[in-house]
Amino acid sequence: MTEKQLTALYKRYNKKYFDNELPAEVPVRLVDMGNTNSCGLTTLFAEPGLSLHTIYLDSNLVEHDVFLKFTLLHEMVHVKQRPSDNENAHGQKFDEEMLRLAFRGAFRGIW
Repeated sequence: MTEKQLTALYKRYNKKYFDNELPAEVPVRLVDMGNTNSCGLTTLFAEPGLSLHTIYLDSNLVEHDVFLKFTLLHEMVHVKQRPSDNENAHGQKFDEEMLRLAFRGAFRGIW
């Protein structure tokens, strides 16, 4: 999968599973994450009235569409959640959102 395909998938998932509630333009970048034990990462640059997210996915997974799709959905939950400083990024709210996606069929065929 290419960055262009992943960006199109982000837009499709945003419409289908997040009701277009996520920012419309979030760059999806493929980067070599090396030995980070991570397949994806979402960054946020925030100023009053401005929030800019970027989703990074491990470029070593470009031949594994299923895993890239799952990881993209995972990172999109981080875009939606924006946890506070004292909240676990993979805590209860994150789990509830992943379950909501599962019930909406987001993981059908990929998990």
